[in-house]
Amino acid sequence: MPDYPVSHDQVAQFFDEYEAFEGHYQIAQASTEGRAGVAMADFELEATPSRGSTPNVRRDVQLRLVMAWDGKQWRIVDLAPRSWFR
Repeated sequence: MPDYPVSHDQVAQFFDEYEAFEGHYQIAQASTEGRAGVAMADFELEATPSRGSTPNVRRDVQLRLVMAWDGKQWRIVDLAPRSWFR
């Protein structure tokens, strides 16, 4: 995944910032690009911040997921926009 260390840090920060979350998604479109599978998904996230004094957060975003077959299963190799973790 391009810029994996940055993405890893964003996900780690997300888990530190929220004590609970629930995600829902719906695949809007699926296709192939060469040997990769690509899916566009409408994603909704509801999260409860770790600090009880701040309100719950709700985010809606359309994610582009690029997946590759590793011989056993599909793995996400790229995700956009990555800013939705912030």
